[in-house]
Amino acid sequence: MRDLTPVLDVLAVAETAPDADALRRGVVDALAELLPCDHVVWGELDVVRMAPVAAVASDGAEIDIATFARHVPTHPLIAHHLRTGDMGPLRLSDFVSGRRLRELAVYADFYAPLGVDRALCVALPPTAGRTIGIAFHRAGRDFAEDERALLARVRPALAVAARRATAATGVHIVLTEREAQVVGLIERGATNAEIGLALHISRRTVEKHLEHAYRKLGVAGRYAAIASARSSSTSP
Repeated sequence: MRDLTPVLDVLAVAETAPDADALRRGVVDALAELLPCDHVVWGELDVVRMAPVAAVASDGAEIDIATFARHVPTHPLIAHHLRTGDMGPLRLSDFVSGRRLRELAVYADFYAPLGVDRALCVALPPTAGRTIGIAFHRAGRDFAEDERALLARVRPALAVAARRATAATGVHIVLTEREAQVVGLIERGATNAEIGLALHISRRTVEKHLEHAYRKLGVAGRYAAIASARSSSTSP
């Protein structure tokens, strides 16, 4: 029978962490006990500016989140997440072989300095224009399906905790008036063409407003934008 203590420790941190810093530190330490790995990394990006917000590793390793951010557009796993909105858990090996990984710039610049070539990653729902990813890293042995399933079980508690910690910081998403109008019409079920008619703007302009709103909200599509906007401040 699996020892449930590490699971309970993760849930306890998610429930009791007093602020974002304590949550990041407590989560990576608890998750490192949950699944055997070289280290767990909490990475957080401001998706409006594509700038690093925080990077914390369970073993205290220096995490160059700025370098990682530069490779986001060509990272196989992250590209899938941005295209589909799939929050995982996802293994790096689901998208690229070990041989192909070593040919990528992100390996040379980010993974190789950490001494790892395996990753199991989960994203948390974006809050206040910030996207959060939690990654388990290993060298050699890949992550198994039961480990993926266990991470999927604790992800909802982590998502709630991250949303609560972000709200406590007073960080809010700021959409322009027009972006907020477009997202509001999406919420009512309007198509891009219908939004253009309602606001007297071209369909292309609607698409640009949506592109900007998606980036600020840290989402990949209209349904995720609705959910994020409902839970965030969307007015100047």
